[in-house]
Amino acid sequence: MSWPRQVWLIRPDQADERHLSIESAVVSAVASAGLSLGSLRAIRLKAKGVGAVTILRPADVERLYRSIHRSLALVVTTSSVRIQRRMNEAPTVKGSIPIDRFLRYKALHRLITKPAEVDTAFSDFASWCTRSTNIKTAFDPRMLPSITFDYRCDPDVDLDQSDGMKRFLRDHGTPWTDHAGSVWAKANDPHTIDTLHIGGETIPIGLHWDVQLAKPRLLHNGWEDWELPGHVHANVHPDGHVRSNKGRRLGPRFWQEGGGQGAPRKTPRERRRGGR
Repeated sequence: MSWPRQVWLIRPDQADERHLSIESAVVSAVASAGLSLGSLRAIRLKAKGVGAVTILRPADVERLYRSIHRSLALVVTTSSVRIQRRMNEAPTVKGSIPIDRFLRYKALHRLITKPAEVDTAFSDFASWCTRSTNIKTAFDPRMLPSITFDYRCDPDVDLDQSDGMKRFLRDHGTPWTDHAGSVWAKANDPHTIDTLHIGGETIPIGLHWDVQLAKPRLLHNGWEDWELPGHVHANVHPDGHVRSNKGRRLGPRFWQEGGGQGAPRKTPRERRRGGR
């Protein structure tokens, strides 16, 4: 299947002359290549007692992550950007992951620090779109939503390499058991009619995992939290979509669009001390 190609430009909260010159070069490159351009703006927030962190708003995380499973994507940042794990915690470095890890295996990310790097990024993207992924569409951990799966092994292990794949399978077994003790089994019956891809490799329609929880926990995907009791299962899809008849979706009520207003005040440390 042939997938459309798209460039996402993530702009900083406050752009200086350097950022603007890079953005101008990216817009020109997109027009020259005949690609579509999506734009998001990161925000910089600071919780009490910890350093500031630059993140994407949950609604923008959802928009971006859903999109990269439906088109081949180059995601351009001009500064460090992170993705918050839990919606009921104030954004911190400890409570978030780098955007590069969030997008890994599913889109090409490039941090561009000067206009001269734009052409290289677009050349890399052209090569990335035509490479062989060798993704095993029946059951491959590179299909996992990067925040939702709780890794036992080092999350930065390279699953494109055979040694990395062996380490993942050694640490998680078959079917996969994550760090929280939840078992990820490939579901037999599809629940959606969406056609998705992982890094350009089309996957079976409706493919998802039945995640069996050993104990009560929160499942995260970067834009919402699902509060689930123990000994139930949730459906988790490669694009981060979660559904469960036994759980509560918590995410949207903790955030309001615009300037980070409505973001929860508690840091991860405070949340652990005081519960949810």
